[in-house]
Amino acid sequence: MDNILITGVSGQDGLFLTSELLKNNKKLKIYGQTRSKNSKHFFNKLRTIYKGDCNNVTLVNIDLENMNDIKNFISDKKPDAIFNLAGPSSVYNSLIDGGDTYRKITLIFDNLIKSITEITEYSPKFFQASSSEIFQKNNSGAFNELSKYESTTPYAKAKLENHLKSSEIRSKFGIDIYSGIMFNHESEFRNNDYLIMKIINSARSIKEKKTESVELGSLNYIRDWSFAGDMAKAIYKITYYGSKDFYVIGSGKGHSIKDMVETIFSYFGLEWKEHVKENKNLLRAGGLQKIVADNELIKRDLKWSPELSFQEMIIRCIERQYKIKD
Repeated sequence: MDNILITGVSGQDGLFLTSELLKNNKKLKIYGQTRSKNSKHFFNKLRTIYKGDCNNVTLVNIDLENMNDIKNFISDKKPDAIFNLAGPSSVYNSLIDGGDTYRKITLIFDNLIKSITEITEYSPKFFQASSSEIFQKNNSGAFNELSKYESTTPYAKAKLENHLKSSEIRSKFGIDIYSGIMFNHESEFRNNDYLIMKIINSARSIKEKKTESVELGSLNYIRDWSFAGDMAKAIYKITYYGSKDFYVIGSGKGHSIKDMVETIFSYFGLEWKEHVKENKNLLRAGGLQKIVADNELIKRDLKWSPELSFQEMIIRCIERQYKIKD
């Protein structure tokens, strides 16, 4: 039985990746690192997307910022594959937290890699979650594996450092390490502070006449939004069948925030123009107007493309989020 370690397992990516791994190999022993002490909440969520036996999934409370904690666990279990999905995920918070986001993202990665390399004759598969935030602005707004990098936030700087280290580590230590440059992706498991949930919750509140309007920074920004479950399938394919050091993971289709607003408000039978206001003060300085994946490599190399459309993903988020039991 192969041992698997997923850091940050209680986030949406960890939940869907756990499901995807079990669907492909029910004999895996999955250890999910999480800071949450509510295992019931995690398994309630997991069972909404995976209907099989979850007995081989164990949550572990490892302090990823503590080298000894990580090394002791990896030395004991020797995971055959490690998926590093942990760390702060808010770009905005990284601008105001005094470097905490940068420190945590880079430290967790360094601790994991150091633990692996210090164990004799041990070389697991390793997936590192990277981000489309690492790219430099260009005229097309489309980005692929050859696009130039630029880190304009502490979050992006940390993600870029880990991304670049991945290729160096592969060459130096021979570790089967992959970096997935992940574009925007959503699901019913998103927290309320993410844009899609802010719009959904606001539309529902307006429908129930609890509020009258919602403020957004811009309706014109274009992003590449995919379903988190499709992203998990890409992570699985990259880690077990990838032939390149890293892949761009996105739908290849751009949609504006206005498109998202229209879809959500239409679902609730509302005229969005009567309730949505733009407030430029909410925009993050230096944010790119358009970020879309040029996903030709992963489509060609791994035969991957998203199964859920943009609209289907949004409707799923609306219809399922309120059904998840605490």
